[in-house]
Amino acid sequence: MPLSLLTYAQIGLWDNADKPETFVDPKTGQMRKRHKSLRYKVSIEGWIVPAGLIQKRSGAQFSRKVQLRQAGEFELKIVDVNRSTGKFTAAFADELRSLIARNDPEDLYGVLSDRNGGFRYFERQYVHVRFTADDEGTMVPEVTLYVGGQMLVADQMTAKFISPKQRGAGLRYHQYLDRCGYAEHAASQRAARLAQPTGGSQA
Repeated sequence: MPLSLLTYAQIGLWDNADKPETFVDPKTGQMRKRHKSLRYKVSIEGWIVPAGLIQKRSGAQFSRKVQLRQAGEFELKIVDVNRSTGKFTAAFADELRSLIARNDPEDLYGVLSDRNGGFRYFERQYVHVRFTADDEGTMVPEVTLYVGGQMLVADQMTAKFISPKQRGAGLRYHQYLDRCGYAEHAASQRAARLAQPTGGSQA
């Protein structure tokens, strides 16, 4: 989906550091060991409709979770391996290597994928995460999504307004990217509901 079509998006950074070392695979029911190197992932939820048609409870029109790796491991295990098997074109592999070379070796990267009809990566659809210090010295992530040469930058990630349930599941930072005035629309809808009479008759 071209990023230029997005009207609203939710970007989240998840951290599995506090998760147990083993977990039950929901697909097989078998116990599996959690890979320590796969600590972080980014969630992306997007809509391409006007504000009045966005229904969050029904789910996003586009949704992906992207596993992240540090630069060295990402280049070795994802870029090099998939280039050698022909799953990545030479141009795509060079694009990823060039991005890695320009940035900090501690940065995180991931390629969008799905399992419909078998596992596959999407060419020129990937995520880059870097951490920068805020005014208090806390390292805060900046997430950049690349799709077909277009970029979407989430550079106002916050740890605020995360529910206990979300935090327990590993969500640490998130950001809403609003191009359609959804926040204003949702606020006006809430205000209209509160202004409605509660019912009953008055003497």
